[in-house]
Amino acid sequence: MTLLSFVMSAMLLLSPGRDHTELGKAIADVIEEKGCLYTGKDCERRSAAMLVAIAFRESSFRIDAENKKEGSVCAFQIWKGDRRLLSDPAACTLAGYLKLKESLRACGSMAGYASGSCTNAAGIRIDRDRKNIAMRLLSKL
Repeated sequence: MTLLSFVMSAMLLLSPGRDHTELGKAIADVIEEKGCLYTGKDCERRSAAMLVAIAFRESSFRIDAENKKEGSVCAFQIWKGDRRLLSDPAACTLAGYLKLKESLRACGSMAGYASGSCTNAAGIRIDRDRKNIAMRLLSKL
């Protein structure tokens, strides 16, 4: 199964009946261009599963998702993100990838991505939820 096929299957498993082509392609492309977020066996699929889990929880895969109250934009809910991310799946996904990569480097988890702090209880809970979704996707696909 190609990485794009895996991503599309994962997205359809979480949100059936919708066209996820643009965001799915962007997720696969970013991982193929920038590399894995994790090391070891099957790192591309594990990286893709995590990005899919984040985009699902943050926006239900809606590229135009916006939280005006918090100032977050696009499928990956980039805090204070450029409004152009609302219509550019590739740029939105790259921003999410880079934010997650930095959080993994700093915290070893996505807690920093979710809350701005490696030790924030809500961020740790969010990290656990996204990892659980990613693990379910990997086990089913």
